[in-house]
Amino acid sequence: MRKFIYLFSVLLFVACTTVPITGRQQFKLISSSELNAMAFQSYGDFMKENKLSTNKKEVALVQKVGNK
Repeated sequence: MRKFIYLFSVLLFVACTTVPITGRQQFKLISSSELNAMAFQSYGDFMKENKLSTNKKEVALVQKVGNK
């Protein structure tokens, strides 16, 4: 039982990484490259199902908020 607890503790420590932007610790089960690949896939699927807005006023507001 002690070996299991020790092994679990080591794996938990190894899986923790620091988030560059916030400096907080996070537990990672998958690599950043895998996460990015899944995010790009999801974004592509979303863009196929949804159209970009042509309303210039709404687009400008979203860009303004995004830039802040």
